[in-house]
Amino acid sequence: MKIMLIKPPALIPKDWKGIIGVVPPLGLAYVAAVLEKNGHEIKILDCILEDWKKINKFNEKIKYLGLSYEKIADAIKKEKPDVVGITSWSVEAPSAFRVAETVKKVDKNIFTVLGGIHPSIRPKDCLSNPNVDFVVIGEGEYTTLELIEELGKENPSFKDIKGIGFKQGEDIIINSPRPLIKNLDELPMPARHLFDMERYFNATKSLQGGRQTTERTVVIISSRGCPYNCCFCSIHSVYGWEWRPRSAESIINEIEYLIKTYKVTGISFEDDNMTLDRKRAEKIFDSIIEKKLNIRWVAGNALRADTLDEELLRKMKDSGCIGVAISPESGDQEVLNKIVGKNMDLKAVENVVRLCKKIGLRVDCNFVIGMVGETKQNIRNTVDFANKLKGIGLDFSNCYIALPFYGTRLYEQAKKLNYLTVKDGEELEYSLLCQDAVIQTPEFTPNDLKIFREQAVGNSQSKVILNIIRNNPKVAMNMFLLHPVYVTKYLVKHYLIGHIESLFK
Repeated sequence: MKIMLIKPPALIPKDWKGIIGVVPPLGLAYVAAVLEKNGHEIKILDCILEDWKKINKFNEKIKYLGLSYEKIADAIKKEKPDVVGITSWSVEAPSAFRVAETVKKVDKNIFTVLGGIHPSIRPKDCLSNPNVDFVVIGEGEYTTLELIEELGKENPSFKDIKGIGFKQGEDIIINSPRPLIKNLDELPMPARHLFDMERYFNATKSLQGGRQTTERTVVIISSRGCPYNCCFCSIHSVYGWEWRPRSAESIINEIEYLIKTYKVTGISFEDDNMTLDRKRAEKIFDSIIEKKLNIRWVAGNALRADTLDEELLRKMKDSGCIGVAISPESGDQEVLNKIVGKNMDLKAVENVVRLCKKIGLRVDCNFVIGMVGETKQNIRNTVDFANKLKGIGLDFSNCYIALPFYGTRLYEQAKKLNYLTVKDGEELEYSLLCQDAVIQTPEFTPNDLKIFREQAVGNSQSKVILNIIRNNPKVAMNMFLLHPVYVTKYLVKHYLIGHIESLFK
């Protein structure tokens, strides 16, 4: 069959002044690789890449970045697919639904399939949309393949396909879940040949690549799943609780292929637990060193501090690592254990920061504040801990206000206790898109959280921009021309005003 896989345009707040990461949608590339291997004709349309400098109006509250829906319709008319698959996060759901509507306007006989985190968490809500025919729940590779194979039959039956939802008359049917893929090495490499990789590299040169680097960088996922239970994380809805690593050999083969085929010089490992298995991690780093692969790499998602020590960090640096991000989540040990559910000793965080400073690795930390059960004192402890880390070598402190995404324990807690300041559904999804503080408890208000966040972040963001200006002036100029208000706002707010205030202290 002929299938088009679509990454929808990115929704952004009306007053947005920022940067959207333009990176290949690797989830679609994995699905495409499996479908292509089984004889199907595949096209991938990344609507963000196709027009990543263009911002259009979505509705009165929201804008969107990327290809217009009219041009999406033109692409569908040109390709004439039998099936269109659309990936969606919860904050992208309205855009995904509009893509599905666009498909049906072109040809109501084209099957529409929604996959990703949002349909995995809210399959019935997605199928309630008249333009969505099927949802794929959880990992999509083999589920999508089985669905496509069935759609190609004269009298298809969907009741035995695990991991899908569909409509039967007026009823919505949700089938039993599909078991997770045990051996990730059996999957073919993602179908990057279906992307215009040079366009992604060009976007990266303007810091639109989702990472602060101008390398020819690509994303690799070396493992799936997470055995931990952070209250604000929804990743289990797709990848489950069991950590499933790819072999070191598989990862090295992919890196060598990327260097040879695309002249890649940078890698961003996007899985959540890259160093969970120390022996596997060492084997990856040792192989990069021994084979002299000459790449610079980052762990795009933060690592657990208690999986790192000096020996491993030195090996990471020798293999091309340019910096480490770790996620204490909270600077209060009791919150970390009893509320977040991460169960990690904060002393390990301090140790990693000191070691990175000693070794010469950049180190960033991510914090989250505003969870149900936190007190103002707990949050002050996080602010104090973040500032303590800055004193011993932390390069960047990123502090997020806890967002109650669907499928998280945080969402269930806030909803049950009536702590949400906005209505569930479209209003909440818009607030999540804007990254607004929407949880209010007897202990804190949304405004309290904004003040605490500023105290924890300090001048970290302006330092990043100033470093870019100093080290990569051409890139800085490109970034400023693309987003002059964003850059100016942060320089003025976090550098100039902060400097003036310090003179009067």
